[in-house]
Amino acid sequence: AASISIYPNPVRGNSVTVKTNFRPGEQFYFLVYDMAGNQIISREETENSFTFFTCDLNSSGTFILNLVNENQCFTNKLIVLP
Repeated sequence: AASISIYPNPVRGNSVTVKTNFRPGEQFYFLVYDMAGNQIISREETENSFTFFTCDLNSSGTFILNLVNENQCFTNKLIVLP
């Protein structure tokens, strides 16, 4: 079964690492939403481990991260501390 991990969470820093066990080279979408449902980040990924920067979120608070591949959608909550 596919899985994802996000760390650190909660985060009080500049970056967050996302790891998946998707097939190597498998394309998936990485989406981040604020709690009002506004999409903040949308990008395609093929790496099983990648980093994104909290400055892209423009604020602290709670965010919803979605990773979507051809068969599944994973949803996790990310807390960004001030």
